[in-house]
Amino acid sequence: MNQTVEIYGDLLFLLQFLWNLLLLFLTEVIGQYHLGMIRKTLSAVFLSGISLVALRFSEFRWFMLLAGAIGLFLLAGHWKIVFSYLMVSALAGGCWMIFPVKGYLPAVVGMVATLSYLKYCNQTDFYTVCCQNNGKKVKLQALRDTGNNLYVPNTGQPVSLAVWDCIAPIIDWEKLEKAVVIPYSSVGESEGYLLAIQMEALIIPEKNRIIKHPYIGIVHRPLSNDGSYEMILHKEIL
Repeated sequence: MNQTVEIYGDLLFLLQFLWNLLLLFLTEVIGQYHLGMIRKTLSAVFLSGISLVALRFSEFRWFMLLAGAIGLFLLAGHWKIVFSYLMVSALAGGCWMIFPVKGYLPAVVGMVATLSYLKYCNQTDFYTVCCQNNGKKVKLQALRDTGNNLYVPNTGQPVSLAVWDCIAPIIDWEKLEKAVVIPYSSVGESEGYLLAIQMEALIIPEKNRIIKHPYIGIVHRPLSNDGSYEMILHKEIL
């Protein structure tokens, strides 16, 4: 006996939108990204539209998957977000539409890939950071150090570190407004003081994040022995 089930397009779109919004929130949590509500909403609307087209024209589902990935990349701004979203979708069963008969296969693959990504790929603490100040920008290789416990006295704002020679091009001493002296202690130096300058912004493209008015401590010696990074991010920056 054949049965016909009618599904209202607007209701299906709403359900897909809520589902994609949930997946994007999970993507943020897993990858420690910051998309912002506007980008998440626009991405969820776009992906929901792609899902409806793929459901209506199942023969183009692979093309729709590619279009969805490209569209999400343009909206989100980084390929890691797209990769994380696809893994979360597979883990949550979102790829059942592509494999309607054996949908558990992409779910298993997604789970394994997600765990591997969290263990190996996403644990990298090296980032390319764009420091912005006085209308100028400089790109630095940065290491996020969980051992960095420097804070601005009284306000408690986290303080990152940068090598003076690398950060100097964007510092104008005549326009310098906010600078503080940070007490610190390290191996071989029990009591020391560090000058920290407030910048306009730090931009971390890999995390799609902009940190406004951060404090950067100035050091006059290399931070790494091999020169692989010129900046140390505070543990609470990301």
